[in-house]
Amino acid sequence: TGSTTFEVIQALTIVKTYNFDFLMFGFIFSFTAFLFKVGAVPFHMWLCDVYEGAISPVTMFFALIPKIIIFYVLLKILFCVFASEYVV
Repeated sequence: TGSTTFEVIQALTIVKTYNFDFLMFGFIFSFTAFLFKVGAVPFHMWLCDVYEGAISPVTMFFALIPKIIIFYVLLKILFCVFASEYVV
């Protein structure tokens, strides 16, 4: 789409003036990257190695804060950008 603004991407999904397959291809890769950051299955196997050498407060900070932010971004993408796809 050439833009990273959610409003522009949503407008382009409504008018469908482009190949929707490319948008979904990019969305799948972005969604996979977010799931990797959150530590969802099957990416959870690497989290133990990452947090092994850090002290507890640092581990808690780096385990909790990015997950909260990534969940917010995922929900915003799913319910703001692609909400028009599911409205009847």
